[in-house]
Amino acid sequence: MKPALTPLRLVSMSACREEGRQVAQDLVDAVHQAVLLFERHTRQH
Repeated sequence: MKPALTPLRLVSMSACREEGRQVAQDLVDAVHQAVLLFERHTRQH
C-alpha cells in the first residue's frame, strides 16, 4: 500500500521540482553562454 500524500509531501515534491527546473535553466543558460563564446572565438580566427 502506498502512503497517502500529505500536503507537506506534496509541497516538498513541488518545491524539489521547482528547484530542479531552476537548476536546469541555469545549466541551459551556461551552455548557451559557452556556445556564444565559442562561436565568437572561432569567428575571430
